[in-house]
Amino acid sequence: MSDPFAPGAQPWFTDPSGGSSAFQPLPPQQQQQQHHRHVQQPQAFMPSQPFVPATSFTPNYSVEGGKLTSTASNFDDEPPLLVELGINFSSIARMADGDLAAPLVFCLVMGFFLMLTGKLHFGYVFGFAVSGSMALWVVLNLMTPRDEGIRLHVVVSVLGYALIPIVGLAGVAVFVSLRGPLGYVLVPGAVGWCTLTATRFFEAALAAREQRYLIAYPSFLLYACFALIAVF
Repeated sequence: MSDPFAPGAQPWFTDPSGGSSAFQPLPPQQQQQQHHRHVQQPQAFMPSQPFVPATSFTPNYSVEGGKLTSTASNFDDEPPLLVELGINFSSIARMADGDLAAPLVFCLVMGFFLMLTGKLHFGYVFGFAVSGSMALWVVLNLMTPRDEGIRLHVVVSVLGYALIPIVGLAGVAVFVSLRGPLGYVLVPGAVGWCTLTATRFFEAALAAREQRYLIAYPSFLLYACFALIAVF
């Protein structure tokens, strides 16, 4: 028997019946048909439902008459920033109604800071607080058109909360002298901050926007007295 692995030899195999048969290769045309028969053609993906994006983009411009026109909202129609942030001075003033503990604590802390600098001025602090609150209460009730006016303990509460920058100023004076260039910067800033805060509260509580400068002037005088106590 010839060697089946010799070059040019015809391949053979043993069939189940026990005999041997020569294997004849198929013609190229039939091989191509057999190849296409066994190879599965890929099918195109057809989704059962059309794709719908989760969010849609709406452009803020339109084309009218060949011109590009913006459809964005006008900034003049936007609500104020404080309204968008949910800050309402009227609500804050109502929340501060009747709170007298915080102003008392602030005055005590300021007197304690002054005591650390060698000045025992508790009487001056509480004296200016009581007399200034009563004087401003009278002025506010005289200039506001509202019949009910504003109550005294509300005035004391607002003035006490607005005193925080002056209390901080007294704390700074414990470590650094405010009779130099540093005091020229910190003292006007603290007095202005206190005046602006108290004025905004009273303006919102009394709906007295036109009288805000008349409210700011006595408030400025009161806080200026507290600043002089803290510095000198």
